[in-house]
Amino acid sequence: MEVTGHMPAQDAPRARSASIWDVARVAGVSQQTVSRVINGKARVSETTRARVLQVIAELGYRPNRLAQALAGGPVRSVTVLTSDTALWGAAATLRGMEEAARTAGFFVGISVLERDSGQADIALRLNRPGEAVMVIAFDDAGVRALRALPADVPVAAA
Repeated sequence: MEVTGHMPAQDAPRARSASIWDVARVAGVSQQTVSRVINGKARVSETTRARVLQVIAELGYRPNRLAQALAGGPVRSVTVLTSDTALWGAAATLRGMEEAARTAGFFVGISVLERDSGQADIALRLNRPGEAVMVIAFDDAGVRALRALPADVPVAAA
């Protein structure tokens, strides 16, 4: 066997993503200022906002949704509940829901229901209080899931 001196692609180390701290350092501002820009807060001058946005673009920075959630930031995720993604209608609906949510800036989670999913099971599938839910209610499992959702959960159904 010949050794070529380089690692196979699956073993190659990944390049580290830019962090909010990297953006702050390059832009010459605090991490809090970068956070204010990302979250659309008004307490940032237009000059500073433009500089931070330019650095974000240059570094390819993407906000860490988990970190935002842990910090109590706005909920920007939605869970889609569906029972059978193998069916063409459900799959096409799921694709449309995912594209629309992503375009609106939401992270999308998909949870496939079992035929006997109950209310407790549905509640466990929700990631955070206040998270929106979309239900593909083409069948009994979807209809049961729709009915089992707590009243305070923002929901849409197809």
